[in-house]
Amino acid sequence: MRGTERPALPTGLLTDLWYTLVYYRPEDRRAQGRARAAIVRTALLDAGLDRARADRAFRRLERRWRQYGQQVRTPSLESQLRRLAREERSRLDLAGTLRELDAVLLARPPRLAPGAGEALAQLRDDGVRLGLVSNIVAESGRATRAVLDHLGVRPLFHAIALSADDGKAKPDPSPYHRCLRELRVPASRAWYVGDLPMDAIGAVAAGLRPVRYLGLARYEPHAIGRWNAPRTVGGPLRRWVDLPGRFRRWRRVEVGRAPGRRSRHLPARRRGAA
Repeated sequence: MRGTERPALPTGLLTDLWYTLVYYRPEDRRAQGRARAAIVRTALLDAGLDRARADRAFRRLERRWRQYGQQVRTPSLESQLRRLAREERSRLDLAGTLRELDAVLLARPPRLAPGAGEALAQLRDDGVRLGLVSNIVAESGRATRAVLDHLGVRPLFHAIALSADDGKAKPDPSPYHRCLRELRVPASRAWYVGDLPMDAIGAVAAGLRPVRYLGLARYEPHAIGRWNAPRTVGGPLRRWVDLPGRFRRWRRVEVGRAPGRRSRHLPARRRGAA
């Protein structure tokens, strides 16, 4: 019927978590870090380490958190604590430490990006399949999903792929593919919204169209700068509220396109593209 959108295949929108969907203000981020450090150090002290040794062990764990953020494999928080206990030859109360770390994340949860919940609800109402793909390093998968419940957005997602689930992390295309399989959406008909170049690099490697989100950049200054990544769909997205309209316009253009015909909206690699 003319004027009625009847896509032959479903469309999907995938999003990053940290500093795209949720964020901490700097003071909240520091408070969360202090609370996490206190829990791990206390657990190490209770396991028989002296204070100096416990401090060194925690600093080693912190360094790994930073390193894991740049790698394509991210062990779960439980695996990281097991490794720390083996290295220190200590009987760390693993279950108790994980419970406390989960509890402190839920006691000081991140904030939802302005307009994100409403935009996701609109997209879902439009029939868009929604997914979340995120690297998590210092949080458990269980607590991360509980935070999404607390913020009221977990029911909006049809699929959630966290690096803690199988150890595979962005920019490896595997997490994107895993989410797309659950969504039953082909990569060529899906977008990925993220704040960092590695988000776009991984999305393009997986066959998705990347969107650069800058709405929370003031809380994550290192996200601003040269965009050494593939060209994104349209210009940078600064407000979640603008996303449903942008996606609808792209979908109208894509519906009915002849198979194999290149879309003028398909991101192309271009040196220095923003």
